[in-house]
Amino acid sequence: MTLHEAIELVLKEQQQPMLARELADEINKRNLYQRGDGGPVPHSQILLRVQNYSNLFIREGNSINLVEPVFQKKEAENFDFKILQLFDSFRGHIDSRQLIDSLLPLLVLKYISDLDSSERSIYNIELSDTTNWETILNLKFQTGDSLNILFHELEQQNPFYTNVFSNFDYNDRTVINDEQLNSLIHLVTNIDFNIPSFIFGDFVDAILIRLTRMKGKSGEVSLQPTELTKLMKHFIPKKDNLSIYNPFAGYASFALDLPKSANYYGQEINQKVWAIARLRMLAHALNHNLKLACEDSIYHWRPFINNTKFDFIVCSPPFGVKLNNKERLNLETDQRLLEPFIIESAANSLSNRGLLVITGTHGLLFRVGTEKRIRQEIISSDLLEMIIGLPGNLFSTTSVPSVILVLNKAKTTKGKVKFIDASECYKQVSRAQRILDTDAIIELINSDESKTNRKIVSNKEIEKNEFNLSINRYLYTHLDLEVEPGTKLLRLDELLEVYPKSYNQQVISGKYVRIRDLANDQLNNEINFSAIETIELPPKSVLLNKNSILLALRWNTLKPTFFTGSDEPIYYSSLDIGSYKIAQSQIDKDYLINELASDYVQNQLNKYKVGSIVSSISKSDLGRIQIKIPSLEEQKRKVLEAKLELISREENKIVELRKNFGIDVTGQNSLLRHQIAGRLKSTRGAFKNLKGIIEHKLPPSYNDLLELKTNASSALTFKDYLRIIERDLNTIHQTVIRSSKEMDLSEMSITEIDVIDFVHRYYKELKGRSENRYNVRFSFDRDSLKTNEVNKVLIKGDTDLIRSMFDNLVENAEKHAFDESASIKNRLDIDILLDFNRMEIQIDFSNTGKPFPENFNFDNFINKNNKAGKNRGEGFGGWYINEVMKIHGGALKYIDETSTSGVGEGLASTFELHFPIEIQNYE
Repeated sequence: MTLHEAIELVLKEQQQPMLARELADEINKRNLYQRGDGGPVPHSQILLRVQNYSNLFIREGNSINLVEPVFQKKEAENFDFKILQLFDSFRGHIDSRQLIDSLLPLLVLKYISDLDSSERSIYNIELSDTTNWETILNLKFQTGDSLNILFHELEQQNPFYTNVFSNFDYNDRTVINDEQLNSLIHLVTNIDFNIPSFIFGDFVDAILIRLTRMKGKSGEVSLQPTELTKLMKHFIPKKDNLSIYNPFAGYASFALDLPKSANYYGQEINQKVWAIARLRMLAHALNHNLKLACEDSIYHWRPFINNTKFDFIVCSPPFGVKLNNKERLNLETDQRLLEPFIIESAANSLSNRGLLVITGTHGLLFRVGTEKRIRQEIISSDLLEMIIGLPGNLFSTTSVPSVILVLNKAKTTKGKVKFIDASECYKQVSRAQRILDTDAIIELINSDESKTNRKIVSNKEIEKNEFNLSINRYLYTHLDLEVEPGTKLLRLDELLEVYPKSYNQQVISGKYVRIRDLANDQLNNEINFSAIETIELPPKSVLLNKNSILLALRWNTLKPTFFTGSDEPIYYSSLDIGSYKIAQSQIDKDYLINELASDYVQNQLNKYKVGSIVSSISKSDLGRIQIKIPSLEEQKRKVLEAKLELISREENKIVELRKNFGIDVTGQNSLLRHQIAGRLKSTRGAFKNLKGIIEHKLPPSYNDLLELKTNASSALTFKDYLRIIERDLNTIHQTVIRSSKEMDLSEMSITEIDVIDFVHRYYKELKGRSENRYNVRFSFDRDSLKTNEVNKVLIKGDTDLIRSMFDNLVENAEKHAFDESASIKNRLDIDILLDFNRMEIQIDFSNTGKPFPENFNFDNFINKNNKAGKNRGEGFGGWYINEVMKIHGGALKYIDETSTSGVGEGLASTFELHFPIEIQNYE
């Protein structure tokens, strides 16, 4: 049983929300889940798993609940509880991904068998004495084989369901054995379907929703959200004998609740999904006018095979599917991706008044090449009627936002397209799951009034925008482009000239600029890139010209940077970064860079950027951005004002920090600094010589010296200890330097920190300290990175300051919380939680022992000179931690784990460190 399955089981049994501490205690007591290290499940792991399975759980304050709690009273007639029994009985025995295959055929047969002959007639299926539920109850041996034989015979009696029931192999022991089958049969037998207002189709849908949700993002096919199906069906033409074509039908959601006279033809290539969809249609008693074929919609595009036209074509194809060369050759198409191929094919498959409704990714709206040609064709032929931008996190298999395109051969508003931004039309069920607000979107569809999220655009305007259909391009109008007298608005392509590209042909390795290396500071925007690493150069690397303005073409900001030049060649990717020179003499470089970082330029970026996950801007759209250009004298004056203002703000920060730090360079601090400085210089020199002897002068017989450990279980080697000593000596040295300059924060060494790796290395060092009187645990669910395709989580900061802050937190626990002697009760937990919606990392330092003393609270802790406890210090530690967090744009929070707001597990205190993050995806 997995941990999230154990959490779900306990919540259902308790029938009420629970604290993480309570869940951990119950799971450990019943041994429902085994950790890899054999230890008990900590509350922090519960919190991490709840966060990463937000499709199943919701956290409200400190309480954990199910997203769709089924806390029903345990009565035999309650079929919701019967579903719970089915699921809970097989946790740890049958994979939830396989349970759907075994369960549905049995449920359908049991329900049909319970009906009398008159009720059974609407389902168009005949049962015999050897193909009913009673036959199954009489099975004694070889249950799997017997079920296979029974369902095969049932299909012979009902040819319309050939390969539907027999698609599931009950003799496959890798899925389910006979003992489990007999238990499943027993549970299904006990379900009483004779409940007032019971609808079997809804019952099957509820099971499908739960099972496909359990598959999460690992599922091949998701059950389309009911609300999205409802929205797409809103466009069904009101016409008798409507012909409907549904390629890539999945679980046949579009086949449900159609007009009675409609003729439906769906296709699904996955045999198991097709069989389940057929059972679903049977459960809803759908008539024989509705056909779902097990076919490949790409190779067996129905209209082309039968040379027929359809009144309504609707589909939600899988996102991002590429057509290989063989498929493109056989299909006689130049389209590389599935979505534009469907649009092209469907446009030629509609009847005279036919209509296509399709979901796709945002890339469909702006990608160039053959996809641009498709957009041009549907605009030129006046087929495109509407584009609707949807929220992300609608599907269980992906969090990617999607769009709906509506093509209509009988559109009423000729020569125009309606753009709707429905990205905010949802109800938040949990942190990562949303339900579409269909009614709000339909209200937007039915109105022609222009608003911030709705606009009717002429085909001519779309043509002027080179057939780019990105929604923001037409809806984003708040640009703030008003200018004062004497100021002109000039396009960026009038101000800048693109440097000719000089591609690298021979150099194998060199310094390579990435977007993260560009400046993010209006004061320090001139860089020579001499400090960046040397790497193996990617193909098509471009040599960077001196005195060039660099602009980021991806992510959310331009990060304007001026490259002054370097003694060695510097390379970059022209796909990610634009390199320009100023084309006009009447432009001040610093003024232009300041303007490129301004709010009104960012507003224009928001209009032209494309992409729902990683945004980007084309060079042609970048050239459209307008810059306010006053006289050259006014430009220089504005630059000076901006710099003085920034300097003033920074000076005020430093003054405030000096005040807070209580710095007195003329008194005892100055004397102490001079006393330390001389001895520190001597110590650093001695260590440098000692390290040189060890690394270079020892004979070969001592080669293993650097790998020695204090004991076999230690995580640190002699080499690691040398590195730690060297690092800490350097840290002390930098502290003395800073002290001599009155804590000049301009000398902070701000770098990009791989924060998860940084915290993990700190944990290993802490665990390896021989003087520890406590256990140290580290917890982080790395699956959260894989789910979001994140390679690294980065923070910008000073590693010495952050490590020093960590040391203060540890020292606080050692001095004030733990028992003085070593004890297994003394424990320090370091937990990491990620929130990609808020782009924030939370690092928790939790300890057992004692919380804050009485009459001492968090406000006292972060105020300077407040002291408490037997081992009270100077009263600077908490204040220092809080100041370091503020310097890094973060926040410090405290939880008394012994109070009702705590999560327990013997903990006393938790300090939460909240940092803003950037992410680096896999390249």
